[in-house]
Amino acid sequence: MIFHKMRVSELYKVFVITGILLVIIINLVTIIGIRHNLNKVNVELIGDTNLLANINEEYKDPGINVNRHGRTVKYDVHESNNIDITKFGNYIYEYDIVVDGKTYKLTRNVEVVDKSMPIINVEEKELIRDYCSKAISKEPTYKATDNYDGDITDKVTKKDNGSTYLLSVVDSHGNKNEVSIPIKDQEEPKNKIVLNGYKTQTIYIGNEYKDQGAKVYTGCGIELPDESVTVEGNVDTNTLGTYELTYKNDKYNISAKRTIYVTKKTEPVVNEETDKPGNGKVVYLTFDDGPGGYTMQFLDILDKYNAKATFFVTNQFTSYQWVLGEEARRGHTVAVHSLTHNWNIYNSVEAYKNDFNAMNDIIEQQTGKRSNIFRFPGGSSNTVSRGHSRGIMTTLSQVMQSEGYQYFDWNVDSNDAAGANSTQVYNNVIRGIKNTSKPVILMHDIKKSTLNALDDMLRYMTNNGYKFGTLDINGPIVHHGINN
Repeated sequence: MIFHKMRVSELYKVFVITGILLVIIINLVTIIGIRHNLNKVNVELIGDTNLLANINEEYKDPGINVNRHGRTVKYDVHESNNIDITKFGNYIYEYDIVVDGKTYKLTRNVEVVDKSMPIINVEEKELIRDYCSKAISKEPTYKATDNYDGDITDKVTKKDNGSTYLLSVVDSHGNKNEVSIPIKDQEEPKNKIVLNGYKTQTIYIGNEYKDQGAKVYTGCGIELPDESVTVEGNVDTNTLGTYELTYKNDKYNISAKRTIYVTKKTEPVVNEETDKPGNGKVVYLTFDDGPGGYTMQFLDILDKYNAKATFFVTNQFTSYQWVLGEEARRGHTVAVHSLTHNWNIYNSVEAYKNDFNAMNDIIEQQTGKRSNIFRFPGGSSNTVSRGHSRGIMTTLSQVMQSEGYQYFDWNVDSNDAAGANSTQVYNNVIRGIKNTSKPVILMHDIKKSTLNALDDMLRYMTNNGYKFGTLDINGPIVHHGINN
């Protein structure tokens, strides 16, 4: 019994001692582990191991994170990579990090791809839909560029969605962008009275005046044959003076006026021996870029001198399309200039012909016939086309003539497009016709300065024996030297 008790007591001591030793060992191991963790360096990439870089854009790596138990430490690092951002492919970005004499290596995979969608820049904030034609008033002016493909304007597709106009483009790697332009509907144009014959007429004293009447048209140029027009006023051809007739339609509360000048016939004023009247001198008045807000006033002044002109027309101001018919009715020549007057028409032969044919369609709708003569925007000598397609003017001049069309430049420039005032416009034209045997005069019926100078110009020409001719396919042909 005593022996048994002693054995138990000794065993107990052994267990106690062993337990104490185990506790000590565990504590030592824990302390060593803690000290090891405290000294452990954590080296890692910031961000994912695999990243994408955009073609032709500077790649900036997110970097690395080096710490010891959450605290920053001093380290040396060397970065290296073989990334070529101008070429698609997979590349390596490497970090060699030295901490306390120990080197760590981190590697990131970088793939160069095209992930940027192209950019479409549009000048217009809003488009207008013409009430009569239901077409937008003018094509939007835009340019599309891509970080890899460059200028991709010619890849833009257009769609009229009714309330919006959608421009879309996709680059060569499938990145797509769209721009939606709101379309505002034009208000219904009011009905109008259109005079038969000239709005302004000159009658020599003693001659008979026969009024040609007027008709009622819708704002879209459709005649309303059942609507009557009453005339107020009278003309006394035996008394010198200015007379005004007023044409009215009470149903629509609309009116129009005609001015008749009763004058005495005067002999031409001869300023130079070379300016003797009746010597066959002919001037060719040409007007570009209309019809616009001033065009009807131009027509009235031309009527006053019975002067005919050639109008190279556009569709820049759609509410004045009906004026094309008025130009033709008054005996002027209506010819093609451009639908849009946008330099993008020089991107290709197809782009130019689409614009040309669309304008000729409108001319046919308003005048009843198409035109076979035209004037290039900027003239055949323009250089702005170089930025759209090299050699396009040389090609277009050949293609259009081969298809039966003739283009006309000019040899007298009023310089109104460059901002000449009325006096300068007058002087440029008069000086030009004196120095040119067959003057083809460039003017613009959207310029107020030219409008203000026109009466004086025509008076000078009339008094000095000039006659007024209109251009046709047979000439006189005036061509500039082509620069592209």
